[in-house]
This record gives sequence, structure tokens and C-alpha cells, in this order.
Amino acid sequence: SFERALAFVPGVISSQGVVMAFVLLHRERSEAAARYLATVDALTGCLNRRALELRVREEIAHAQRHQRPCALLVFDLDHFKRINDAHGHAGGDAVLVHAATVLRAGVRTGDFVGRYGGEEFCVLLRETGAEGAMAVAERLRGTLAVTPVSVAEAAVRVGASVGVAAFDPSAGEGWEALFRRADDALYRAKRAGRGRCELAPASVAELAERLSGIPSP
Repeated sequence: SFERALAFVPGVISSQGVVMAFVLLHRERSEAAARYLATVDALTGCLNRRALELRVREEIAHAQRHQRPCALLVFDLDHFKRINDAHGHAGGDAVLVHAATVLRAGVRTGDFVGRYGGEEFCVLLRETGAEGAMAVAERLRGTLAVTPVSVAEAAVRVGASVGVAAFDPSAGEGWEALFRRADDALYRAKRAGRGRCELAPASVAELAERLSGIPSP
């Protein structure tokens, strides 16, 4: 009867509502997963280069606004090509994953690690000045050096060179300048024999002075 048919309507509407809610929840989760994957390096689980740059820019802006310190560490795995040549790309990937795991486990919750590219990683340390950043860099480098990776039953030791740059809120530098200083320090570490940490000059002016050899007026 018509009355019986009407009795089914609320149940049908309720079922449709449940289905719609499920669809919307699934869509939201899918979109959230897509946003997450867009920020993460697929191999190591660290931030990818684009997400890393965005996060460092945000942290620099925060440090500048509140006149607080922070520091950037740039790690480059030593002789990585030799590892690839000896153990293949699968072995190289295992080393990259291991390095990322060590770096992420060795920093605080508020700090973050990104894969800049190839065998190069960046670590942003919040509320950390030059001395503290060097101490963290040495600790992380040392941990990498004493924790070999098992690759096809071979123990592969992972060395790293590290460039450290402390952000100076009074200097007004951005991501590019901070990274250049850390990267310059990294290459000094590599030229000095690898497996070491080097601290960048404290300011852009000091860097220009060192490169030119001409004292600032």
C-alpha cells in the first residue's frame, strides 16, 4: 500500500546518506594522501626538494619574525658512486634509505629532514645556533659512520661530509643565501678530505671576504 511504501522512504534516505558520507570520507582521505605524497620523497620518506624548500622558507620567516636562531645542515654521502658501482642501484637505494632513517631518528620532533637530490640531504634545526648545529652535525655524521648497511650480505659503511650554516635573523637572508653558505661549507669539507663537518662563515659579508681575500672595510 501507499502507507507501506512511505515507511521505506526514511530507510532509503538514511542508506543514501551513509553511502554519501562514506564517499566523501573516502575522497577526503584520498586527497589528503595525495597531498602527503606530493611532499614526500618516494624512496626515503623524507621531504622532497620542493617541500623542503617551502618548509625552510617558512622556518626562516618564523625565525626572522621572532628573531630566533635556526640552522641548516647539508649532508652529502661520500663516494656514493662507488657504492652504486659495487652493489648496484638496489644497494645504493638501501644506503639512501638507511641514511634518511639515521638522520630522521637523530633530530627532534620540530626539526625536519629533506632529500635535496641524489645522495644529498638537508636538515633544518629549529632554535639552534652555530655551536649547537655543529654538535648535531658531528653526532649525525658519526652515527652514520658507525652503523653500516647490510647490502647483499656485505656491510657497507656510509661516510658523509656536512656543511653547516647558522641563520642570522639580523642578516635578512633567505633560503637561497642560507643554502649557498651551507653548500659552500659542504664543499670545503669534501676538499679537506671528506668525512667531516665544516661551519659556514657567520654572514654573507664574511663569505664574500673569504672568497675574495680582500678584507671588508
